Amino acid sequence: MRTLVVGDVHLRIGQVKQILDRFSNVDRRVFVGDFFDDFEDSVERTLEMAEYARDVIAADANTRILFGNHDIQYAFPFMEGLLCSGWAPGKAFALKDPAFQPLWERFEPYAWVDQFLVTHAGVHRSFIEGYENSVEDRLRELWQEAMGSLGERRVLPLLSAGPTRGGSGKAGGITWLDWNREFEPVGGLSQMVGHTPDERVRLKEDKANKSANWNVDTYLRQVVVVEDGEVMVHAI
Repeated sequence: MRTLVVGDVHLRIGQVKQILDRFSNVDRRVFVGDFFDDFEDSVERTLEMAEYARDVIAADANTRILFGNHDIQYAFPFMEGLLCSGWAPGKAFALKDPAFQPLWERFEPYAWVDQFLVTHAGVHRSFIEGYENSVEDRLRELWQEAMGSLGERRVLPLLSAGPTRGGSGKAGGITWLDWNREFEPVGGLSQMVGHTPDERVRLKEDKANKSANWNVDTYLRQVVVVEDGEVMVHAI
C-alpha cells in the first residue's frame, strides 16, 4: 500500500491541489494538520480553505486528517488553553458555521502508516513510557481524557504547549511538541510528524533502539510516500 503524507497546509490550497494531482495514484493520504492560519490571512481565505478541505479532502474516504494546534483551536473555539498565533475571533466565528461540521468530524488525533505513528507534532516519551498499555491503548486513553476535560473547559497536557513554545509542561503534547528542542526518539516507536517547519524533510534516528522519526513540515515543498515501510521523499 502506498500512502502519501502531507505536511502542514496553512491555507496553501494551490500547492495541495498540485500535490493531489501529482500523487493521484496512491492508496491513501494522511494530512498531519494545521490547515488554518497564515501571515496576513483573512476570514475569506479561511473560509476558502475550510470549504476546500470539506468538499475535496474530507470527502475522500481514503484520506485521514489529523488535528494540528491551528485546527483544534477552531474546532473547540474560544478555549484559552488551545489558542496559538494566528487565531482571530472573526475566523473562529466563521468556522463555527454548522456547514463545516462534516469537516470537523473527520479530524483525528493520530493515525498509523505502516510502522509509523503519525501525529501533528509527535508523542513525547513522558506520555507513554511506564504504562502497561500498548502505545495505541495509551493514546486512546489520553485522548478520551483530553476530550472530556475540554468539555469542562480545561486543557490537559496532551494538547498543551511545552516550554519551547511558551507552555509550562515538561514537553509539548501531540499538537505542540517542538521537533528541534523537545522531540526525542522513543525506543521501539517510529513516528512521523509536522509542526516545526524547515525547507526539507528531516530524520531523527536511533538505530540501536529501532526508532526512525521523520518531520514532513516543509512549507509543502516536499512530501513523503510510504510503501511497505520505506519512506520516499519527493520535491514539489
